[in-house]
Order: sequence, then C-alpha cells, then structure tokens
Amino acid sequence: NPNPAAPAVKPEPAVKPEPEPVKVEPAPVKAEELPPPAVKAEVPPETLPLPIKQEGSTGAGSSTSAIKRPLQRTGDSVRDSVREKLMEAYNKGVVDNEQYLREQETDTAAMAAETEVCMFEKFGGTSKDYKARFRSLVFNLKDPKNQEFIRQVVTGQRHVSDLSEMEVKEMASDQVKQQRKTWQENAKMALMDERSFKNYSGKGTEDGILKCPKCKSMKTEYIEVQTRSADEPTTKKCMCNNCDYRWKFC
Repeated sequence: NPNPAAPAVKPEPAVKPEPEPVKVEPAPVKAEELPPPAVKAEVPPETLPLPIKQEGSTGAGSSTSAIKRPLQRTGDSVRDSVREKLMEAYNKGVVDNEQYLREQETDTAAMAAETEVCMFEKFGGTSKDYKARFRSLVFNLKDPKNQEFIRQVVTGQRHVSDLSEMEVKEMASDQVKQQRKTWQENAKMALMDERSFKNYSGKGTEDGILKCPKCKSMKTEYIEVQTRSADEPTTKKCMCNNCDYRWKFC
C-alpha cells in the first residue's frame, strides 16, 4: 500500500524586532543663558505691622505702668524741679503698688503737675512754706515705712489736690504717729512731775527699787502723792538720777 501523504506544515509568520529606544542627552546650557534668581524685596522695619496686644492679658509679661507722657513745664526752675521729684515719687509708687492698680495705667505726669499747682496756689508762689510742704510731701511719699500713704495716693483713695491742704502729721506713718504720741505723753508727765519735784534737792547715788524705763538705770527715787480722794491709792512719781527722766504710776 502506498504511504499516505504527510499534512502540509504552515510556516509561522516572521516577528519583526522592535527598535531600541534612543536616549537623548539634554544639550548643556551655558551659565550666561540662565535667568537671574528672584530677589525678595526687603520691607522697611517702619512699615511692618506691629504685634497686637491681647486685651485682658494677665500673663507674666503684663504689668501696670505709668503713662509715659511728657511733664508739663512752667518755665520756672524751682517749680519744674518740684514737678520732676513728685513724678519720680509717683512712678515708684505705681511700681510698688502694681497689685492694687490691676493693670490700670496712671498718668503720673498729670498727678505731679496738679499737686504742684495746688501747692503753688495754696502758699502764694515758691515761698518758704511751699518748699517746706514739698519736702514733707516727698519724704512721706518715698518713706519705705509709710507704704499706706503712697498706696492711697496712687490708687486714688486720697486725691492729689488734697495733699497741699493736709496737715503734715496726717501724712506720717502709723509708727511715727505712735512715736509722737509717746513724746507728747512723756512731755506732759515731765511737766506734771516738775511741779511735784520743785522742792526736791540733791540726788541719791545708791540704786533704788525701780528701773528707769528710758536708760535702764537703777539709780532712781520716787515719792508718793495723794492726787485723789483719801480712800484711793496714791500716785508714785519717779525720777531717774542718771538721765533725769520722770514718770509716774499708781
């Protein structure tokens, strides 16, 4: 038998190879061809916006301060000097009493000017009394032992227009007022004892039984005086032979 014919094989189509990509290098650019860099325009400091202060700020950076206004001048050297000294005292008072002012700004220049004008009108110019009142006022405003007085002035409890009318003793601190009261009492007692001792002659040199409250010496004497009714105790009037201090007790 004859061999059967083999089937015809169809040839596969030829694959066309893809072309490889061509790498293109950028052309070099010369430095002179590059555009100049952008320059940031500078803003003058005076045109910059100021920081806004927050209202009601109570941080560590906030504090009470005196309003920095120029002091009004009179053209008189004495009056202008008085105003400057008063303003210095008020400025210090504002700083020392910041907690009481609660961030309230105080115009110390106006306070100083008003105080000086009131004194000038009260004493008829820059007279001796005018200068004496100024010295007393500045002393009490700056006295570290008289903080209550400056506090009353800078907080408005005591108006500056009243300072020229005040008695000097009213400005004093409580300590000075008590000291003056003691001096007055001692002077009164000494005067009373002087009458009791008008017939006294000689001083003892031996120690007594009482100690002098002033010099602490024991060289003292005393006499008993009936100053009230007979059924009441006598008054002991005492004298120190060391410092001549006199006192009494019942």
